[in-house]
Parts: sequence; C-alpha cells; structure tokens
Amino acid sequence: MGAFHSAWALVILTVAQAAGPDSQKQASPALPAYPDHTRLLVIRDANGHEQPVASLADWAVRRAHVMAHFEQVAGPFPGGER
Repeated sequence: MGAFHSAWALVILTVAQAAGPDSQKQASPALPAYPDHTRLLVIRDANGHEQPVASLADWAVRRAHVMAHFEQVAGPFPGGER
C-alpha cells in the first residue's frame, strides 16, 4: 500500500473510532499555527517544526488542533444534549 493510501487508512480508522464527546478535548496552552490548511498530515510542535503524521497518536493531536482552530472560528461544537 502506498503512502497516500496508508495516510487515508489512518484517517479512516481514526474517524471510525467510537469516542466519547470529552475524549477529543485536550488542554493546550497555545495552538500551533498551520498556515497551509491543505496539509492535514503534518503536525507542528510548540516550536513550529513540522513532522509528518506517523501514528494514531500523532493524528489524535493533529485532529485536536484542527478541531480547536475550527472552534475558534465557528464557535463550540454542539454537545450531547440532543
């Protein structure tokens, strides 16, 4: 399987995981900036150095960054009150 397919398999596996609503909320003192929003498979550390997403743990951190930035723009996601 190529790197592209492996990356998408990682994304699909992560999305398919059944997680509670509080499992995605991680306290982060400062979110790193991602100037190129099309590069979802890179993660930035506190110093701004980029690394490729290489594990489910990396993707969980990157996903938390994406969701936190989205909430800064659009407001909080709805809770489980439905």
